Amino acid sequence: MIMPITDKEQLANRLLSRVKDFPPLPGFIGKIIELNADPESSLKDIGRVVEAEVSLAASVIKLVNSPFYGLSPHVHSISHAVSLLGRNELLNLVLANSMFQTCKGFKQKKHDIAALRLHCFKCAIAARYLAEKMGHKGGAFFLAGLMHDLGKIIIYLAFSKETLAQVYRDSPLTHDDIGDEEEHLGIGHASLGATLLASWRFPAPLQVAVKYHHQPDRALEHAIYPLVIHTADILVRILDARQGVGQDSLELCQRLFAKTINQLLADAGIILTAENMEELLEEVRMQLAQEGDIAEMFS
Repeated sequence: MIMPITDKEQLANRLLSRVKDFPPLPGFIGKIIELNADPESSLKDIGRVVEAEVSLAASVIKLVNSPFYGLSPHVHSISHAVSLLGRNELLNLVLANSMFQTCKGFKQKKHDIAALRLHCFKCAIAARYLAEKMGHKGGAFFLAGLMHDLGKIIIYLAFSKETLAQVYRDSPLTHDDIGDEEEHLGIGHASLGATLLASWRFPAPLQVAVKYHHQPDRALEHAIYPLVIHTADILVRILDARQGVGQDSLELCQRLFAKTINQLLADAGIILTAENMEELLEEVRMQLAQEGDIAEMFS
């Protein structure tokens, strides 16, 4: 049912209730999350859960053998995949696969949501690269990038295109000003997405990444996650803008050079200057080009 714009508080509550309309993640996901958090569990325990789900096991093998992981020799079994990836990377891979399969269940506005998934995939690639550049393992950041705009799907499915035009200056799938959402709807897509992840029992760092990816300076813990996603999101948007898609690239650049964000990046190990900005953009562009072959696995 399409919702009209009325009272902001009522709208915010109704949008939050829309979280319940999303299909829950399969029960085995909760089991894998529990095993991953249990220091007494083993990699074999996690592998057995994955092996029991035939379609999941097939997806894991397909992804592990993709150029994204660059593993050699070829991986043929879940036990081999688990031993090579480790529990955290396997959890990230399983969560990403299951999340996107869940989102595929929505047939409304399929074309536009596919465009949003592509943006999220590109942001995930950029986030993984940035995290590794800062000295972190990239798996969780890749997953956070995939999920950062989940709240937009909730908003987009709730309103007609005519109503959405009252909220956004341009397409809701490219617009990234949560202030406009909060002004008209009483809540932004970042909070909605974090609420959905909480209902899916995703790990806290990923919830923080989604909730604060437009305001990384407000994160009190796990702050590196929203900072990386914020930066990756802007870099991808700049590259898109230069191809005639989305916002003005100069305005986007100014966000990265805002005093607070620039200092947070410096503290995290990335000194961003006007001189090296183009180099960083080119590095991200090359990463996107190299990983383009597996975009279809997440779309």
